[in-house]
Amino acid sequence: MTIAQGRHQSSLKHQHSLPVSPSAPSGQLPLLSGDSYISPIPSAFVGQTTSLAELAHLVKLQSYQEHKHLQSRIRLHKSLVSSAVSARLTRSGGLCHKALVDYFKSDQKSDFAALYNALHDVRNSCEATRRFAMLEPELDSAKLTNSSDDNEGPKGLTSFLHEIPVQARDTILSFISMIRSSPTFLANRLVRLTNSELESLVRHHYQPNHQESILPQQAPRRGNAAVSRNTASQIPVPSPVERLLAFHRNDPLYTILHTIFANSTGPDSAEDKRRTDVWATTCAKLICENKGESFLLVVMDSWAAMREWPAKANLEICLMNLIQEGSFLVDENNGGSQADLRGKQDLLAEEFWIKAEKKLLEVLDDDPSAGGIPEGILELGHAILQKIDDPKKQRQAEIILVAKWFFQRFLTNGIAYPEVCIACDSPWDPVSIM
Repeated sequence: MTIAQGRHQSSLKHQHSLPVSPSAPSGQLPLLSGDSYISPIPSAFVGQTTSLAELAHLVKLQSYQEHKHLQSRIRLHKSLVSSAVSARLTRSGGLCHKALVDYFKSDQKSDFAALYNALHDVRNSCEATRRFAMLEPELDSAKLTNSSDDNEGPKGLTSFLHEIPVQARDTILSFISMIRSSPTFLANRLVRLTNSELESLVRHHYQPNHQESILPQQAPRRGNAAVSRNTASQIPVPSPVERLLAFHRNDPLYTILHTIFANSTGPDSAEDKRRTDVWATTCAKLICENKGESFLLVVMDSWAAMREWPAKANLEICLMNLIQEGSFLVDENNGGSQADLRGKQDLLAEEFWIKAEKKLLEVLDDDPSAGGIPEGILELGHAILQKIDDPKKQRQAEIILVAKWFFQRFLTNGIAYPEVCIACDSPWDPVSIM
């Protein structure tokens, strides 16, 4: 046998060993059968089959789970909206509460009644929205999905951002993301504003007028108070009713404080750390540039309202005792000569004020859990000082925090308006909306 004949016979044996497809055209290589391309079934599933009824059940179960997932997303979205609206209602009510106390002390009955009625109208409107949402029937899967655009998601989760062009939506979201993620982004833009422009950002935040003292030695200050009110009245300020009905929609400071950032859940949360970092950088930048002192004071007011003040209860007791002990300052004595009474009255008044000052400082110098500066200001103040490297600017920041804000603003309002700063944090408990 020759070598060529041997090769021919081996090729014939190899062709007969391959399964030939009957449909293979002549002149081409034979194809393997279809079973040769299918992987073998795992031994665990050998003998198990899925019937058509079981497959239909799995399809229905998948559809049910998708439906429940969409419903849960909508409920979560409504809960977040409810929390945000409740916080906004509480803060709006707190500002109105200060104005109501001011109207009551100045005997402005018509303004008090108008603001009081508007306050309850807003609250009733929110309560009606909540009750209507409770009666809303469960939505089926056909109504949950948006057939017009699958990228927008369920109808219950859409907002005004889905109604604007995509380019505008991306611009707004990127702008908000820059404020949240870059601490210097907001600081560099606010520091470019003038002092008048910074004051216009906080014109919605109500600051009560200090009541004129009824004591004779405090009478000369009335002229200065009138001048300061006339100077402040040159800036257009919306009325308390207008601020309430606006519901913080026209308040830029509220937007960058509480809308871009979520509600405060504590100093250790990631959201509060992010907000503190951004605003500490902004405040430090303004202090270093000697700009926006009134703006800084309002920001500190907002930070103090986020946390509890431990000295609140003790200060209330201290004020009640001082009012009782100092009642002789307004008593009118008809007996004796005027010179003797005046000298005795001045001596008693001086002793009383020294004693009252010592008691007040004792309350403020109590344990960290029962006195001192509000926790929110301590949190923001430490972060501001860490952002400033210049010792002179650090000293200036300490003066603004302790002297100008705490003693001249916060503590003065707490003593003059205990109904607002001490009695309660908000005029009512937050209600659930939706």
